Amino acid sequence: MPHRSIALAVAVAVTLVAGCSGIGDRQPTAEPAGAPVTNATPKAPAPPSAAAPVDDDPVPPPLSWAPCHGDFECATLTVPIDYAEPRAGTIDLAVTRHPADKQAERVASLIVNPGGPGGSGLDMVQNGFGARRGLYDRLDVVSWDPRGVGASAPLTCGAGAEAFLALDPGPDSPAEHAALDAGAQGVAADCAAHAGPLLDHMATDVTVRDLEQLRRAVGDDRLTYAGYSYGTAVGLAYAERYPTRVRAMVLDGVVRTDQDLEQTLTDQAQAIDLSLDNTLNRCASVSNCPLDDAAGTYDRLAAQIEQTPLPAGGGTTLGPADLAFAAIETTYDPSLEPTLWAALARAEAGDGSGLTRLASRYRKTVPDYPSYAAVICVDFPHPVGADAYRAFADRLTARFPRVGAAIANELLPCAYWPAPVVGRPHQPAAAGAPPTLVVGNIGDAATPFSSATWMADHLARSVLLTYDGDGHTSGGRSSCIDEAVLRYLIDLTLPAEDTRCGAGS
Repeated sequence: MPHRSIALAVAVAVTLVAGCSGIGDRQPTAEPAGAPVTNATPKAPAPPSAAAPVDDDPVPPPLSWAPCHGDFECATLTVPIDYAEPRAGTIDLAVTRHPADKQAERVASLIVNPGGPGGSGLDMVQNGFGARRGLYDRLDVVSWDPRGVGASAPLTCGAGAEAFLALDPGPDSPAEHAALDAGAQGVAADCAAHAGPLLDHMATDVTVRDLEQLRRAVGDDRLTYAGYSYGTAVGLAYAERYPTRVRAMVLDGVVRTDQDLEQTLTDQAQAIDLSLDNTLNRCASVSNCPLDDAAGTYDRLAAQIEQTPLPAGGGTTLGPADLAFAAIETTYDPSLEPTLWAALARAEAGDGSGLTRLASRYRKTVPDYPSYAAVICVDFPHPVGADAYRAFADRLTARFPRVGAAIANELLPCAYWPAPVVGRPHQPAAAGAPPTLVVGNIGDAATPFSSATWMADHLARSVLLTYDGDGHTSGGRSSCIDEAVLRYLIDLTLPAEDTRCGAGS
């Protein structure tokens, strides 16, 4: 979600847990004709969702598929820049698919979104997403680069984003505060000057209209969808706008829709801080950890580089932003824990290169920072202006000294963003949609497990599937999870309510 954790990790996570246990022993419950068969007891009907279904969507032009990237096909989908003024111009969205291997038994097109905002659906699908989850037999696996991202009319602004993200996110002097504010204002001003009309049409509710165009263009009567991290926000918004047009929906790594930016980043900072604390403390119980006191090493290093950056090789240095982003990157992927410990040990000996490599990995996961900010800054109400945003950042830093400043100030350009906020925090319902499969990871720091339970509690009809592990999102980490998801996508059979899949399953 905000902060690329919300979002971002999807690009990492999607590349990526002694069996499943169904809590309770419920029998299948009858559903209306054509609806999923589920082992879960349906929730009571919820109030109507915030956005009413609409029938005024334009008819998309047909897709012309051509072979690309081995077994994949590529096409271009043309959509309006502004759905309220469809004659005001169009943009082309890059689309890809892997056709079902068994076309005679094909069930549907599974459209997937990797999150971000700013994640490339083309990269996700063409890098093996479907193969890792056993999806190719009876599903066409389809995705797209959302508007403003990758090969889909990318935003050409934010030239100073890289320099801004390298600044100390926790300024402790007037000069550092001024530099951070100037960098953030520069990113926003550059987008205002160079992004063109697309900048005002980057919100999630517009991406949902693009998703509906894609569903129609591939020829499916109803949408079969899997969204990861920020992709869950896209899926939920679609189900709220077009509830009767959903066939099946999987939401993995939930982003909450009832919070403003401060609330969202506070929840995220709390989860990331706890995950980092566990990582540092776990070092003491591991025989091959090169540190006697990982937490103490981290904190001493943080204080040291606030005064003097550490050499990192090749003329580069390790600064406060690098250390924070290296730590945050580790919370996305538990397999990186030994890498972080080793990097801290090298830094203690005077070499910051291991930590800068981890930080670089974080920054590269979602490279389209302008498109990332362009969505977050209009989707989430947020503090406006230097003073209001600084007060928020100070509150987050005081609560979470290790990561709070980096998480808050990564989105400081929102304080100066030239496009207005259009998102409205609300409780989800998606009344009229079929049951949604909500997947939550207990150890997910980027999209905390509490968000998954919240979503499952508030949706009109849903089932919660839990992964008892670590890392961001659950798909690809567990055959138990992947088999339950595949069964639902193919024959619409949901797992029993409160099914849990253990780590290593």
